[in-house]
Amino acid sequence: MRPLGRLHFAVVGRRDHPALRRQLTTSRWLAYAHVVVRIGNGRTDPVDDALVRARLDRVVGLEVPSFSAGLLALRSSDLLMNAPTPIVDDVAESLQLKVRSAPISLPSIRLGLLFHERHKQDAAHGFSRERILAAFASLLSG
Repeated sequence: MRPLGRLHFAVVGRRDHPALRRQLTTSRWLAYAHVVVRIGNGRTDPVDDALVRARLDRVVGLEVPSFSAGLLALRSSDLLMNAPTPIVDDVAESLQLKVRSAPISLPSIRLGLLFHERHKQDAAHGFSRERILAAFASLLSG
């Protein structure tokens, strides 16, 4: 396994969202329903885990199968979403979204590139791995 870096989350909403007009507080963040990505693998959401640790609760207003679907739903609603910054950074301007830091500490997710040992000496596989590592190095902080 080769480490790629850490994936950090931000709070996202439409550009003129009332909660994002000034500093985002915990009460403003939790006053609005959230979009949550559920991919059906039974894993817990790291934001939910952080909320449980902080003894806080949120309302889930919409469950979607991907971050892309959730970001699209934000454009015309008062929903908020916690999304990975590399994804948000790419589309925030075109979708007219505003990005803010979360008002509580959210966990980051460690990402790694896995490949079978039998491909270690394969030149084409090695070339592909290096391209992937380079692409992620510019997106994620280690």
